[in-house]
Amino acid sequence: MKLRIGLLAMVFAVGGALASAGLAQPPVKEPLVSEPMEFPAGVVCPFPVLGESVSGNESITFFASGRFHITGEGSTRFTNLETQESIVLDTSGVVTFTPLEDGNLAITGSGRNLFFFLPQDVEGAGLFLITGRISEILDTSTDTITSSSSTGRRVDVCAALS
Repeated sequence: MKLRIGLLAMVFAVGGALASAGLAQPPVKEPLVSEPMEFPAGVVCPFPVLGESVSGNESITFFASGRFHITGEGSTRFTNLETQESIVLDTSGVVTFTPLEDGNLAITGSGRNLFFFLPQDVEGAGLFLITGRISEILDTSTDTITSSSSTGRRVDVCAALS
C-alpha cells in the first residue's frame, strides 16, 4: 500500500501510455513492489505508525481503458512507533481502480484488504483491515475520499495497536 498520490502518479503514467498505444492492447501484469510506509502521528492513527510488507505475491494489472487492479496474497506488519507494539495482518484480496468520466477514481475492494483514510477523507483519519467489500470514490484533484461504504468485518488497526 502506498500513499495515494504516489500510486496515482505511477498509475496514470502507465495508464496513459497504454491508452495512447490503443485500446486493443492486452493487459499488462507486473509484480507489485511494496515499500515501507511511515505515517506521522495524527495522519492515520493518533500515534506514528509504520507499515511494511512481510510476505507477498501480489501483482498489479493495467488495462488499456485506464482501469487497473491489485491481486494476490500478502501479509503486512503495522507497528506503533511509540510503543513498538506490532500486528501482522493477512492482506489477500482484490482492489480495483476505475477512472470515472469526471476525472475521479472509483475504488472497490473485496477479500481482506487494508484501507487507510487521511484526515481530509469523508471518514476522517483511520487504518482498517476490511474483510468483505468496500467501495470508495477518490477525488483525484484533492486526494480526498469523498464517499465510502463497506460490508463485512472491519478491524480498526489503530485501536489494535493502542
